[in-house]
Amino acid sequence: MGASVLPDFRAQAAQLLGPRALVFPIRHHSPACALQLQRLLQQHRPAEILIEGPADFTPLLPWLGHERSRPPLAIYAYEIAQSGARRAAYYPFAECSPEWVALRFAAQHAIPVRFVDLPFAAMSLTETPEISLHDEQRFSHSARLSTLAARLGLRDHEELWEHLFEIPAPSLSIAEHVARVLAYCELARLDCSAQVLEADGTLRREAQMAHALREALARQADAAAPVLLVLGGFHALSVATSDGAAAKAISTPALREQGAALIPFSQQRLDRLNGYAAGMTAPNWHQRLYQAFSSQKLLSPRQAGRIRAQLTLTMLSELAETIRTRQSLPMPALKAAFEQALRLAALRGRPGIAREDLRDAALSTLVQGAADFDGANILPELDALLTGRALGEVPAGVATPPLLTDFMARARACRLKLDGAEHRKLALQLYKRAPHRTCSRLLHACQFLSIPFALKLGGPDFVRGQGLSRLQEYWQYCFTPTTAAAWVEASVHGSSIEQAVAHVFATRLDAALLGSDARSAPAAVQWLAQACVLGLFSSVPRLSAILRSAIAEDAEFPALARAAVALQRLATHSPLELHDLTALPELLNAAWQRAMFLAQQPAENAAESVAQAWADALSELRSVAQAQPELDLARFDQTLEYIATTHPAALVRGTACGVLYSRDAIAPSTLEQRLRGHLGGMLPVPEAVAFLRGLLDAARELAWQQPTLLASINALLQTWSDGDFVRYLPELRLAFCTLTPQETDRVAGAVAEHIGDGVALDARAVEEGEMIALLQADMATYQRFSADGLAHWWPS
Repeated sequence: MGASVLPDFRAQAAQLLGPRALVFPIRHHSPACALQLQRLLQQHRPAEILIEGPADFTPLLPWLGHERSRPPLAIYAYEIAQSGARRAAYYPFAECSPEWVALRFAAQHAIPVRFVDLPFAAMSLTETPEISLHDEQRFSHSARLSTLAARLGLRDHEELWEHLFEIPAPSLSIAEHVARVLAYCELARLDCSAQVLEADGTLRREAQMAHALREALARQADAAAPVLLVLGGFHALSVATSDGAAAKAISTPALREQGAALIPFSQQRLDRLNGYAAGMTAPNWHQRLYQAFSSQKLLSPRQAGRIRAQLTLTMLSELAETIRTRQSLPMPALKAAFEQALRLAALRGRPGIAREDLRDAALSTLVQGAADFDGANILPELDALLTGRALGEVPAGVATPPLLTDFMARARACRLKLDGAEHRKLALQLYKRAPHRTCSRLLHACQFLSIPFALKLGGPDFVRGQGLSRLQEYWQYCFTPTTAAAWVEASVHGSSIEQAVAHVFATRLDAALLGSDARSAPAAVQWLAQACVLGLFSSVPRLSAILRSAIAEDAEFPALARAAVALQRLATHSPLELHDLTALPELLNAAWQRAMFLAQQPAENAAESVAQAWADALSELRSVAQAQPELDLARFDQTLEYIATTHPAALVRGTACGVLYSRDAIAPSTLEQRLRGHLGGMLPVPEAVAFLRGLLDAARELAWQQPTLLASINALLQTWSDGDFVRYLPELRLAFCTLTPQETDRVAGAVAEHIGDGVALDARAVEEGEMIALLQADMATYQRFSADGLAHWWPS
């Protein structure tokens, strides 16, 4: 930007800042642009203010100007096409955004203000699901700006912008600043062909803004004050020199759904390093500088440098305070970092410290070793301080969907912290504290509606019936702009959380009832439990009727058993405040009776998977019988006896006998007879082993309480060949795998006593694969001995 170039841009800057129209070029969220715009507004009070932004966002401007609105904020817009394709975008505001300065000035002085870009639905946006409407990637992709940065010894266009604009801004005149912005943006524009600008909709947008400017000038033809247009510097010269004749009638596609709302935003999301295409690096650093300079008049470079030096010292002090519990930063080290930042700025030809100077100074003086190892405590914390953790605030009920307002109010009532960008952990005592149960329902509602806010880390699962002995729920949560955006989109389901959850729940339930869930008793119980977890107690009568119908229609015994178990757990282990669920005992009894009926029907399928399902069902029903003595337990014992004598699967027969034994519902002589019948060699080996496995799964105490069992097993083993033993050893191990180490010792002692003296018990743990390999090796060795006529040498 030498003297041969700047005069042209100075002349163009003078034309942009004319007496009738003030076309002010900016970089979004730039403190330098915000500071110069603030000075311009103090010199020229416009008759009307136009801002680059979708025209259909204009109704939200009064709420942005509300005295209680606190940036960072964003307008969030979304649309869903008839095809189901979804687009969404953010239009953020920081305190140092020039757009924010303009609209707040308009609100304070009752000046008409409007957005003048194409409506959101008419913009040519990328296919990315969520984007920013302030896309400045052309600056970072510009070859000319990269070349200029390299010639000045700077890293990238971000450091180039701070070097050329942010640092000199307090000392520059408005006209000089505008000329520099024009030169900078035109360098980036030279890298874009007319075809590219036409294809991405840039030229159409610029024609629309030029047309809006001409209309505003016509409206204010008699006004003494000018019209102000605040827009990205990339578009400034094109809009200022256009007559707007190229603007065409706006056509928007047919949409299934659309909406826009004002939501809180965060400094973290404003940072370019976190993926925001229009973000300035270090939002907190730049905002503090803007706050320091905005109350000052034109400063000399030395005065502005002192303010930057003071902020650098403050940041270093805050860094030391932040990490003091993990690492101590002594005062001499902080002093060295500060002095290093000053020297780096001077070496790089800057009158004030830039962000990169501060970061480089911290790296060279505070980190003694490798940056990615020794700097793990320092550099991330410094970056977090430079970025900031502030979250904006939208006044309740102001341009915000009632659903988002309801969530914010409930979250604060639950004492959830919605500020900051870090994830927080939460433990809820569900059985002891009613407020914790209320908070749990709120977090479960977020998960049910797919709101990115909370993640359950542990605790009981009342829907699936898992971990019910746990007394606490553990969550991790973090409120982000994405959370607010998701609540905006969820507003289509209702204006309160109860309405939204009830609507989505009913929609999903109706869809499920069109499929297999219509006749599934376990699925119906899960829907009932889900409703209780979410606090949808008004849905309980309908769900009870659905469950009653499913119990009558479900024809699978294991399914009815699972339903009965789930109902019993819901009744006895749940802190869900089951209001209006007086029908629960009736439903449990109906599921119990239906399970008994189905279990006594002739069974024909003896497949392994079916048999295992029956065996599991019998074991689970035993727990229901123990917890609910008012049920028809005599019929349960009759059903077990029927299954033990008639079911085609040996695994199921064994399980039934084991449950009968655990309930003292079978005579010892009868059990002994069945043991001998199954294990005495009268049945095929697979059936005998399956019966044993089912028996011990249901009543493992038989292994040391009934000598008949060990005698029968020993007799069975004696009938097996070595090959049969190796083949069925895994099944035998599986039959005894439920025993505890102490119980295994008891059984081993009983076995040793039964076999006789001379048996040594080895407590060394042997893996199953190792045992089988040893047996196979033993067998192979024996066969070699036999082939050589030495079988009589083999120990008996």
